[in-house]
Amino acid sequence: MNIENKDQVLPLLANEYITEKLLKKAQSDQHFQAVVNLLNHIATDKTKTNDKLFIISAAYDKIYKKFNNISLSILILSSIVTLIEAFRLSIVEFINNNTKIEADVYIISFTMNIITLSIGTVITILSSIVRFKNYREILEQLKDKQNLLISYREKYNKKYEKILNLLAFDNLSKEELVSINEKIIEYDNDIKTINVMEYLRNEDIIKFNKYKAYFDFHIRKIDIDKEIAIQKYETDAGITMEDIKKKNDNVGKYLTAKKLKDFLLKKETTQTTNQNNDNTIV
Repeated sequence: MNIENKDQVLPLLANEYITEKLLKKAQSDQHFQAVVNLLNHIATDKTKTNDKLFIISAAYDKIYKKFNNISLSILILSSIVTLIEAFRLSIVEFINNNTKIEADVYIISFTMNIITLSIGTVITILSSIVRFKNYREILEQLKDKQNLLISYREKYNKKYEKILNLLAFDNLSKEELVSINEKIIEYDNDIKTINVMEYLRNEDIIKFNKYKAYFDFHIRKIDIDKEIAIQKYETDAGITMEDIKKKNDNVGKYLTAKKLKDFLLKKETTQTTNQNNDNTIV
């Protein structure tokens, strides 16, 4: 494996020291070539995990929206049925108590009963759809898979960081590398068992992938707009973020030096006080 520039080491590898180390030694050292391959493998698998997690999350949102709409409709219709029944009883009682009002109580009751039965039928159909589609069970399963993918993504991150930490301290042995690689393979096999097609049709997968592309595009657009806005502000203000960073670094160094000076002065004062106390006792 030939490494010519930093672009071949994925962006997760942010430490300049470690990057330079890999770029130089991976040209001739098979151990460092294996390290780069493993880092790229972890980063690629993490990207695939994120893609699968996005689809699972999109499926969860879609099914949850349907389940929530149907549940809310049942709740509203049930309330309407209760309200109509209360109106019917009130109207019938009012007509019976007022002989001056000429109205057919039976027709009013019959009409309202028909409306109540119709709404009750709709409620029954909606409830049957929820039970037939198993929305609640599907949502629980999707939530479990979502949590599982998130946990594996964190495991990938930890293994990645472990490699970088060991590499920084020149403590990454071949045995440790083999052990991490075996764990990554184990993670890969576990993630492959998570089926994202179980609750989705092909057209759903295509739609979610289009949505992801649209989502990624707008996130990237926001980042670019942010960079443009920062550059414009720096140009107008006549100061850059690098200047601000240098000033902050200088302030940090000054505060560190001040704390060190205060500590030494306090220590010196304490020693002088102790010596004076000893002389007084003598």
